[in-house]
Order: sequence, then C-alpha cells, then structure tokens
Amino acid sequence: MQLDWDSSVVWRYVPPEGTKPRHDAERLQSGNTLVLLNRLVERPRISAKVLQDEFFIELDRDGQIVWEWHTSDHFDEFGYSDEARRLTYEKGGDIFHNNTLTALPGSKLGEKDSRFAKGNILGSQRHTNIIYVIDKSTEEVVWKWGDGENQLVGQHHPTMLDNGNILIYDNGGRAGYPTKCRFYTRLLKVNPATCEIVWEYRHDPLNLKETQVL
Repeated sequence: MQLDWDSSVVWRYVPPEGTKPRHDAERLQSGNTLVLLNRLVERPRISAKVLQDEFFIELDRDGQIVWEWHTSDHFDEFGYSDEARRLTYEKGGDIFHNNTLTALPGSKLGEKDSRFAKGNILGSQRHTNIIYVIDKSTEEVVWKWGDGENQLVGQHHPTMLDNGNILIYDNGGRAGYPTKCRFYTRLLKVNPATCEIVWEYRHDPLNLKETQVL
C-alpha cells in the first residue's frame, strides 16, 4: 500500500487468494507499480515436491495486471548446472527465494547493450546465488551472474547505478545448489558487460578489521 504523510491509505493492492507479497515493490515513472509475489505450485519437471513459484506483476493505477512473469516458466533460461537441477528437484519448496524486483534506469551501457536497456527487470535469487536481468519485451532471461567462483552467497538488493555497474549487498551465510558458505558480508560493484568485479568492500574475518579491496 501507499500512505500519505498522515498515514492515510492513498493506494492499495490485495493479491489474489493463494498468493503472497514478497520482499519488494516499486512505483514506476508511468505510475504503474511492480510487485513481487509467490504462490505454491506443482511443477513436476522442476521438482518432485511442491515449490514456491516467484512471480512479478505490473499493476496500473486501478490495480489491473498489465504484465506478469513467472519464474517456473523460465527455469531453463537460468542455466543451472546439472547438480543444481538435481538438488532443486529433490528439495522443492522455497528453492529460488527472490528478494529484488526493480526496473533498470537509463544508462550509457543500456544504450549500447539492449540486455540492460531502461525498463528491463533486475531480480535476485537469494537461494541460488544468482542475480539476473529480464528483457521486459521478450520476457527472456538475458543476463545472469553470481553462482561462480568467488561470486555471490545469499545476496540482497542489487541496484544498477547510472554508469551501468551493479551494486550488490553480498550477504554471505549459506546458499546455493550445492551449498556455498561464507562467514562475512561484503559490498560489490560488478560490470555486467564484462562480468568483472570492479570494486569490493568487505570485513576481513581473519584480521577483524574493515578491508577495502580494489
């Protein structure tokens, strides 16, 4: 819901029965609203158990859905490894845990590379250690990053900056299929065009001090 400064409700949306709002929502320049939700579904090709399907909707000012996107419909586009597919098949439940839904801003990178065009959607799957971009018009996953060596563990809130780099709160902890474990948090900037980490700030667990690594 949207409240004014006197805490009066000026806009609200009640999701359909069986769905739940999840982590993030964003008001667009058009006045429409992006909302992240999930619901329990059966997808035998993905998992032998019931799973939580994360999905995005865009609402107009009257609360009507004008665009929607469901993770389970695009499972193959994430390029999960054979081992990840096996583990998610066995686990089911909250295998994706998406925690971000945001439209990309205009950037010089987006002007050169259509994958990062203004209005495309940036998401973050905390449990798979992946951040990704959806082409809003084709609905395809056109970019992903995070599940490789020295990359993400349990990340939150990726944000594209004006220069096209993506700033990420890389939370640490335990996440991924198979599980990766890292006992410290760090901040990263990633150049999505090259998939290189261009800046890092982290707590050094050995020396117990703040270390900035460029």
